[in-house]
Amino acid sequence: MMIMSKEQMMNELGLSGEKVIINMLSELGCKIQSSINKFDNRKDLMVDGKYTVEVKTQAPFFKLNCFTFTPSQLNKCQNVDVLYFISVPHPKFKHFSDGWIYRVEPKNFTFSRWIDKKGIPRILVPIKQDSLIAVKKINQEEISELQKYITTEYK
Repeated sequence: MMIMSKEQMMNELGLSGEKVIINMLSELGCKIQSSINKFDNRKDLMVDGKYTVEVKTQAPFFKLNCFTFTPSQLNKCQNVDVLYFISVPHPKFKHFSDGWIYRVEPKNFTFSRWIDKKGIPRILVPIKQDSLIAVKKINQEEISELQKYITTEYK
C-alpha cells in the first residue's frame, strides 16, 4: 500500500465522499455531473443540470460537536443549492453523528469562527441545528472506505 501525505488523504476522502453522494442521488433518479476541476470554487457536483452541490466529508470535531472547514470554503458552502456533510465515524470513538449524511440549508446554517491549536482559522458548523437534516445512514462498506482516509488528530 502506498503511503499518502495528509493532503493526499484529505483529497481521497473528499473524492470518496462525493462518490457516496453521487450514488445516493443516482438511486433517487437524479442525473449527476461531477466538476472536472479539482479547484472548482462554485460546486463539487451539478444535479439534473440545474442544482449545485457541495460535499464535505469528515470525522466530526468531537469536542464541540461540529463539522469544520476553512474560511476559504465558506462562500462556496453558502452559495450552492445543497450542501452535504458526511460524518465519518472515528475508528476508536463513538459520536451521535456517526455514519450520517446531513443535508444542509446553505443560506440558513449557523456557524462560528475559531482558531485551532496550530493557529489555523476554521469555520465551525454545529451538527445539532435545524438547518442540518440527517437524510441517510451510510453502509458499512462506505464507512470502511471513508475511514481509510480520515486524518483527525483526535486519538
